[in-house]
Amino acid sequence: FRRFHRALIARAFPRGEIEMLRLRAAGHTVGYLYNFRFGGTVHAYQSGFDDTGPKAAKPGLSAHRLAIEAAMARGDAAYDFLAGGQRYKRSFTPLTRPLVWT
Repeated sequence: FRRFHRALIARAFPRGEIEMLRLRAAGHTVGYLYNFRFGGTVHAYQSGFDDTGPKAAKPGLSAHRLAIEAAMARGDAAYDFLAGGQRYKRSFTPLTRPLVWT
């Protein structure tokens, strides 16, 4: 798994198909996003956030909001949270697309 992602990042990052984003607040790293970019869509693949701060800080919501704003400014057509019905995803939009497994 690690070897696959290292190879993917090595190939896709120079083409702008991978985003590695870091959210900092007051000089402290509070979160990371690992996103795929393809065909005008940003796919929010993996994230990690510092959970030692106050609950009201919501670093995940802040990180995704900033990433969405950057995607819009860049001209991307969509920011896809991918599978799952987590509440934070619904806080950005009530819209969903069916996921079909084949």
